[in-house]
Amino acid sequence: MNKPLFLRIVNRLAAEVPYFQPKKDATFRNGISPLQQCTAAIRQLAYGAAADSVDEYVRIGETTARKCLEHFVVAIVDLFGTEYLRRPTTEDLERLLFYGEKRGFPGMVGSIDCMHWKWKNCPTAWKGMYSRGTEKPTIVLEAVASQDLWIWHAFFGAPGTSNDLNVLAQSPVFNDIIYGRAPQMNYYVNGREYNLSYYLTDGIYPEWATFVKSIQRPQHPKHRLFAEHQEGARKDVERAFGVLQSRFAMIKNPCRFLSKGKIAYIMRACLILHNMIVEDERYSYTLYDKEEFEQDEIHTFSVEMPTNLEGLGDGHTRIRDRQAHHQLKEDLIENIWTTFEKLLDHIDSGKIHTMAASLASLSSLAKPGAPRSLFNHHGSHRLPPPRIIPLASSTKKHITTSFSLTQKSLKNISALETSDGAVNVEVDDDDEEEEACELVNGTEVSVDGVEGYLLTAVKNNNGTGLLLLSDVFGFQDSATRDFAYRVACNGYNVLVPDLFRGDPWSKNRPKSEYEDWRRGHDPKRIRQDTTSFTKWMVEEFAAAGISKKLGVMGFCFGGGRVVDVLATDENGYFSTGVSFYGTRIDSTVAGDVKVPVLFIAGDRDPLCEVKGLCEVEEKIGEGSKVVVYEGRGHGFVHRPETPEDDRDAEEAFALMRNWLHHHLI
Repeated sequence: MNKPLFLRIVNRLAAEVPYFQPKKDATFRNGISPLQQCTAAIRQLAYGAAADSVDEYVRIGETTARKCLEHFVVAIVDLFGTEYLRRPTTEDLERLLFYGEKRGFPGMVGSIDCMHWKWKNCPTAWKGMYSRGTEKPTIVLEAVASQDLWIWHAFFGAPGTSNDLNVLAQSPVFNDIIYGRAPQMNYYVNGREYNLSYYLTDGIYPEWATFVKSIQRPQHPKHRLFAEHQEGARKDVERAFGVLQSRFAMIKNPCRFLSKGKIAYIMRACLILHNMIVEDERYSYTLYDKEEFEQDEIHTFSVEMPTNLEGLGDGHTRIRDRQAHHQLKEDLIENIWTTFEKLLDHIDSGKIHTMAASLASLSSLAKPGAPRSLFNHHGSHRLPPPRIIPLASSTKKHITTSFSLTQKSLKNISALETSDGAVNVEVDDDDEEEEACELVNGTEVSVDGVEGYLLTAVKNNNGTGLLLLSDVFGFQDSATRDFAYRVACNGYNVLVPDLFRGDPWSKNRPKSEYEDWRRGHDPKRIRQDTTSFTKWMVEEFAAAGISKKLGVMGFCFGGGRVVDVLATDENGYFSTGVSFYGTRIDSTVAGDVKVPVLFIAGDRDPLCEVKGLCEVEEKIGEGSKVVVYEGRGHGFVHRPETPEDDRDAEEAFALMRNWLHHHLI
């Protein structure tokens, strides 16, 4: 939660809730401030800590902290519930339908699923009703979430013995349709008109007109493509549950309250706070630009407020229409095939063309009479250097990698340029995805008063540390943390420092203020902070008996600081660096860098010119590389916007992964 949002909540509660208004004691001294009360409550929700654990931080007792939490959740529900747990309005539905159509599902307004919250202190008399067999008692939350993780519907309180169908039978999710309060809508799928929106679900839900399920064991290419898109889009609600639990550890840990009423208020308050955070950060991570929806005046759907719905028949019958369910599913299969078939054909043909050209080049390069081996001593496919972007004469040796591979195949493929200019594309024969690592611990750290975030691989930790320098949006940005998590899944310990000390750049600020904001962050101070975090990592590694060196990487603003960090590394802590489209790199200090650096950028990046990167690479010396991706702009690796960006981002990640493995492990 950002500081302005938290202060907005504090000010609203202090103004409208008597409990949070400032008071004086009998000696006319100021009592507990609203900021202390709200901080105590939010820390209990966010960290799942006991009430007496906030005493050292906000100086209030256990009983007072518990009362602060109880009054806080009630106030959040009363003041913000109407706005942030509302039914979708006409404008909301139009936006949801627009984004659903973009994903190949016209008429979709979200995905639905259930989550269980363990109830540690469930009364003994109720345990049989809230427990499944030998499992602990749980309370069920049914929710509907959209692509931006906004939770539109929440039904909480069903006993843990209920499965998703039992919860659905109790849920009011379709009450608006049944009682004629839902807005009328019309949309077209495969040329056929429909007037009921639907949710994406998993296999347990019934075959109703308002549900669309995947296809088990699909055989036909159309069915496989539909299942892939449906299962991918249905993960929205799963992601929402994961983000909700990561933001509020109280609902991730077993609940210690006895009263169901208090538990319900806590859950509703967490849902409201979650939606407030989503609203505050929504357009920093969504796949689609809101301006695209606002400017698109031609829609294939319409939404109107309800009028007289008596002529539409019984609501229960319309919802449970199995024939309409199957017809809608068939139309969606055809719609997705029509929409995405050309993209698949383009990817597959590009893959075949690239591999054929590579093999032909290998044949032409082989000496007459010499054996033509397609594998080097690593057992990997060996491809010649790909084509070069026309650059200045000093940049002729820098390559552009542009393999046309599907995202699925890239999971088990890695690329690394060798000393002779060729690119090794290593094929992993293991069926297990290399990056699949569920055991990654995330911890907030503080070094000399500066905050940071440490991601530690538990399952396959290789004992190597990486210092990740963020872009101007700061270390708490979702794109930065997602990238750090993915790197940690490959066995590394990734430390992301707060380079801006709580004042990152925001997309909501006017661009005219950027230079003033940039000047407000002294490069010397940033260099001191990175040095402090580096020493902290070295000391932690030494305490753990690990003597391996470190690596540093960054993108955008952080990519430019990679050179500064390596140039001032007097103790030789770092063995290598990776810079993704670094901005404002100080070329005067590049000669002081003693370790190889991998520079990755796009040729259409106005903020990171390839010519400047090549000059920096030449000053650093032998061992460093500049890899340029044709047609890519700024931020394509950690903020991809197109399918082409996705493919090159996967390849760049594989290149980075092998580079780090070669120089650190």
